[in-house]
Amino acid sequence: MLTRPYYERLKPTSQNLSLFAPDRIDLSNVHLPDYPKPDPAGRLTDSRDLANSFFDGRAAAAVRCSVGDLNSISGPNAL
Repeated sequence: MLTRPYYERLKPTSQNLSLFAPDRIDLSNVHLPDYPKPDPAGRLTDSRDLANSFFDGRAAAAVRCSVGDLNSISGPNAL
C-alpha cells in the first residue's frame, strides 16, 4: 500500500491513444503474460512490478472506451 502523500506520488505516464480501440476496453497492448509455471520448489514468479507498469495503460484503455470519439470532446482541457 502506498503511504506517501498524494503530492509526492508520480504522475501517470503518457499513453498513445491510437493503441486503444474506441468501442471496447482494449488491453491487447497492456496485458500480462499467461499464468507462469511454478519453479521446481512450487514458487511462482512475482509479477507485481510488471502489473504496476501496465496500470496507466490499462486505465487509459478504460478511459478511451468510455470517451469514445476523441473528436467529440470539447472544453478548456480537451485533447
